[in-house]
Amino acid sequence: MRVSNKEITVVRSVTSKIPAATEHLTSINNYKEARTLVATVKYHDRDDLEIGQRTWYITGENYDLLMSESPDFAPGKPENEYREVDIWYIIDKMSNEM
Repeated sequence: MRVSNKEITVVRSVTSKIPAATEHLTSINNYKEARTLVATVKYHDRDDLEIGQRTWYITGENYDLLMSESPDFAPGKPENEYREVDIWYIIDKMSNEM
């Protein structure tokens, strides 16, 4: 072994956590026959630069809740319809269950 002053180019992958300042629902696809709603969420930092995205599959009991007229989470919402705020409620619920 010997001492060296050579510079070597190295490619490194660095993973870091960046806080998301905003979340945007960028696509919503409802497949009623399959009782599935697919929602894509994009995350942006404080400078509004996209830092990631995630696709959520709302199925089963979560889909039934989303489409219900349950006053517990969505007062005044008609059955078999949803609003953006209702989708966020289900996404938050699913996220907390992870």
